[in-house]
Amino acid sequence: TAGREGWKGQKFNPIVINKVGELLSRNYRGVIQIQSGLNEQTISLAAGVGATKFVSGDYIMRFNSLEDGILRLRTAAEEGFGGA
Repeated sequence: TAGREGWKGQKFNPIVINKVGELLSRNYRGVIQIQSGLNEQTISLAAGVGATKFVSGDYIMRFNSLEDGILRLRTAAEEGFGGA
């Protein structure tokens, strides 16, 4: 793994982008989950290279409402999917 699952506030590790590409180059067709250091920029990047599931807590908690944080991440992920 590129991070330690469950540890709050981890930074996004760009190596996961290469790992996603490596999985897809081997014809992996399962779910690819990213869960560390997600924000609007990194979730868009991860979605753009083929990640399909995202877990975020720390970033979402920064907003006045959880709905706002989730909407921002969802919108950014959808933009990334469009660029894939």
